[in-house]
Amino acid sequence: MATGVVILPLLRLKDSLRSGNLRRVFNRWGVRYLSFAQERFDKYSKGGGDWTPLKKSTIDRRRSGTKRSKSSGLPKTTILRDTGVLLNTLDFRTKVRGQLREDLPNGIRVGFGGPARHGSGGIATIADIASFHDSGAGHLPKRTIIAQPDQITIKQMVDDLVDGALREYK
Repeated sequence: MATGVVILPLLRLKDSLRSGNLRRVFNRWGVRYLSFAQERFDKYSKGGGDWTPLKKSTIDRRRSGTKRSKSSGLPKTTILRDTGVLLNTLDFRTKVRGQLREDLPNGIRVGFGGPARHGSGGIATIADIASFHDSGAGHLPKRTIIAQPDQITIKQMVDDLVDGALREYK
């Protein structure tokens, strides 16, 4: 029967996808998403996105000498980059405090998480600080950190899935 030739391979592919043998694909997705998020954060922190600019009072406070760039000695005017903790947490290549990496049966969860405190003696966790800024809690302007990936990243993730499914299918 001609349909059996088509159905059998598709059933094998379906079983492969359901069996959870795509961990390599899910890990690749984590890398891709965090790379996207880190590049976006870097761009937006320098004024290249829709994040609300720093208030004049914040810039003036930095000009008073409390926050200076190590390389130029000039006042820093980047957004959410005083310590580098939030940006560094988005680096999938290294396991750092405040980072969330959780294997799920059908995927991976990455971002901010865990009990690591922000700063010495701080009350809030790194994940709390990220969440406060991400949602615009209190008087903070909303600066989305965990955003939907762009179309290029989505396409790369689809390609990862196809490649992984074909590898599992063979």
